[in-house]
Order: sequence, then C-alpha cells, then structure tokens
Amino acid sequence: MVADEFNHLLIGDTFASGRLTNPAHAFWQHFETIYVLHQPTYTSHYSPGQGFVLALGQVIAGNPWWGVWASTGLMCGAVCWMLGGWLETQWALVGGLVCVFQFGIFSFWMNSYMGGSVAAIGGAMALGALPRLKRTSRAAWAVVLALGLAVVMMTRPYEGLFFSGAVGIFVAVWLLRAASIPIREKIISIVLPVASIALASVAIQGYYNYRVTGNALLMPVQLSMHLYGVPRGLSSKRPAPEPSFRYPELRKVYEWQWTTWTPLKQRIKAFWRFYGGLPLLLGVLFLPLARRSGAFQLIAIGVALAAGQLFYWFFLAHYLAPFTAAWWALIFIGLRALWNWKAIHPRLRHAAVIAVVIAEILLNIKAGIIGVGGLRLFQYSDQREKIEEQLTKEGGRHLVFVHYSPNHNFHIEWVFNSANIDRQSIVWARELDPVSDARLAGHFRDRSIWVADADVMPVRLCRWVSREEQAPAVRANLVYRQPGDRSH
Repeated sequence: MVADEFNHLLIGDTFASGRLTNPAHAFWQHFETIYVLHQPTYTSHYSPGQGFVLALGQVIAGNPWWGVWASTGLMCGAVCWMLGGWLETQWALVGGLVCVFQFGIFSFWMNSYMGGSVAAIGGAMALGALPRLKRTSRAAWAVVLALGLAVVMMTRPYEGLFFSGAVGIFVAVWLLRAASIPIREKIISIVLPVASIALASVAIQGYYNYRVTGNALLMPVQLSMHLYGVPRGLSSKRPAPEPSFRYPELRKVYEWQWTTWTPLKQRIKAFWRFYGGLPLLLGVLFLPLARRSGAFQLIAIGVALAAGQLFYWFFLAHYLAPFTAAWWALIFIGLRALWNWKAIHPRLRHAAVIAVVIAEILLNIKAGIIGVGGLRLFQYSDQREKIEEQLTKEGGRHLVFVHYSPNHNFHIEWVFNSANIDRQSIVWARELDPVSDARLAGHFRDRSIWVADADVMPVRLCRWVSREEQAPAVRANLVYRQPGDRSH
C-alpha cells in the first residue's frame, strides 16, 4: 500500500466511524506520515470523494474494497450511459463493453485504492446529461449535470475547475443561442437547479473545510502546503519560510516534489498506456471524418484539462479521470465514422472496426493473465503486511516503533494508522527520541511493544527495550528478540 491509498482509506475509515475528521492524538508527533494532517485535527489532506465511497463499502459490506468494486462497476455503466447521449445505442453498448475490460477488471482503478472511478463517474454524468439537456431542456438533466460536476469537484478539485469551466461555457453559450426556449423556462428548468446544486456543493465543501482546518475557506490541502510544503503548488517558487520537519522522510517528500517535473513526453505516454492501446488508435485517426458529431465540445474539454495539467508538476493517469467518458466517446465516434466511411468497401471497414474491438479486449485479458499485480501503479515491499500478519496471528495488542535507515526510500512508508489510533490492535509509530518514545510506550503499556527495522532484509521485528534501561552497547542484544519470546 502506498501513501495515496492509505490517505483515501483514512478518510473512508473516518467517515465510517461517523466523523468528518478525528481529534488530534496526544502523541501525534509519533504518527506523522505522508500527506496526513495531525493539527488541528487528524485526517488526510486529500479530497473526500474517494474516501466517501470507501466508507460506504466499509459500512455496508464490511470492507472498503467493496466501495472500489461498486464505484468501478458504476463507472463502466455511467460511461455506457454517457455514450448513449452522443452515439446510437449499439455503439454505446460496445463502448461500455470495451470500457469494462479497459478499466473495470484489470486496471489499478479496480485493484487499488488510488481512485479514479469516482471522478470518472462525475465526468460521465455531466457529459451524458449535456446532449440530453440540449435536446429536451428538462430540469432532470440539469440536475444530473450539476451533480456530476459536484462529484468531480469533490474528488479532483484542480482538474474539476477546468472541466467544470469548459462544461459551463458550453451550457452558457447554448442557453444564449437557444431562442426557442422561453427565458422563464431557462431560469426555472436549468439555471436554478444548476445554481442550487453548485451552492450546496460549495457549502458542503466549506463545512468540511471548517471541521478539518477550522476555517471554511481553508482547504485541507492548503493547510498541508503551509505545514509541510506539499503538495507542491503551481508555482516553481518554494514556500517561505521552508517548513520545519521532525523526520527526514517527510523532508525527502518535500525535496522530491520540489525537484521533480514530469516531462510532456512522459505524460503523453502515461496517458496513452492507461487510456489507450494500439487498436484504439484507429478510432482517433478517423475522428476527423466525424462531422456534426459534437466531437468538438469533447475535444475542447480535453484541451482544457490538458492545459491545466501542464501547470502541475506531476502526472498520474487518474488525474484525468473526469475526461474518461469524453475520451471514450471520441474513440467510438471515430470508429463509427470508419464504419460508415463510403470510400472503403463495407466488409473491409466493418471488419476493421470489429477487429479493433476484439483486439482491445484480448489485449486487456492478456494483461490480466500476466498478473493484475503487475498492473499496480507501484510495486513496493510487502514486508509491513507480513509483519502485521505475524502479529495478528500472535494475538493481543501491539505497538510497533518503526526504525528507518538514513537512506530509506520514503515511498515505502510503514507508519499508517486508522482513524481511531488507540483502538486499533496494531499501532505503528515513528521513533522520535528516547524520552518521547518511553512516554508513548507508557501510554500503550497494556500492549506488546516492538521495534521493526524496515530497511533490513528480511525485516527484523524485535522487542522494544527503553534506552534509559539499557546501555547502547548492549541494546541490540536485548532488543532484537522475535515474536513469541515473552521475556525482557
């Protein structure tokens, strides 16, 4: 599990516990970790959308992964529904089928807690409602559009600004040009529903900000930028003054972000590797043949999102999740254009489209056979999980001090805890100093206390002994005892 996944899980666990955030722990300095706030409250600085879905899975089905499963399934259905607004039913069904194999089974959206599906659902809702709203002017479609934009803003707020701005411009231009619709109907059926949901969304986000940071206008991510200097903003200038770090691992995160920039070529490769595939290139190539298809609007939304990404220092595929349905529509609009292109014999062009669909499905199945684990976004050590399994089998309650070497890879983080730290059976803590460590051990005196040397292979899990009680020269002989040895 990487830090991004843990942060979504922390928000989900917090919501599942019936809280928007958690009170700061008395010994919070020992539990500082990547992208997590501990003051004034304890939670992740991430947006709450993905965490809300994980909370539903945890509460309803007993495991947050069921939230991933449900949201990814709904995402595939939402993309299919969105395609039905831009294409004929048969094309929407084919596009939805390919979407299942592209994103819904083997991708990291389904096989991790990184997120992506929820933002894609929001984008599909908004863009599926847009053509239906233009055709009927029904308030219901205005509501769906506004709810979709709200979902996007609650999951990917930065990208959501560009996405919502582009959609808003298209809606505004259409309203101004739609002379056949009375002004009263425009206001009652479209403007009021959209404005009401937008205001409600802003109010919800403001209240969430207030509960987490104490200021309705200060988002958790902004507070994190002030306290830890991450995530890096759009500016290339470092924050002043530079944050003070208790732990070198947190400083490494800061230095990494402020010395890293994802090149454009790498961004394009990452996008195509996840959203594309060689067979789908045919749909893109034949897109210019699709006149009067509305493709311009979808392309413009993509350009807006891409422009926004050029200002951000890093790129991962799920950053563009709101664009998923639009991208899928563009591909199948292009394939439809090829299917109907009169310059090629019908059998040839139809065979080409069918071959593209089958090839894309087979390529995704092949990737799944090779191994879903190989499609994970990151592959890091699973030693922490093995230690956790070992202690769980032993039973009882435990406190584990995590020791890192000076050359520790900060991406391989061990200090992850649940929303209610004191109630979890295994608590993970950082070593701070002998006095503070002893105080934390006293707070958890009813637990077995261990030291895990995270950078020794195989990882050593050994019993903790206070440095005040043992001389440094003999500490190693007394501390490093394996689980099952109850002596001190």
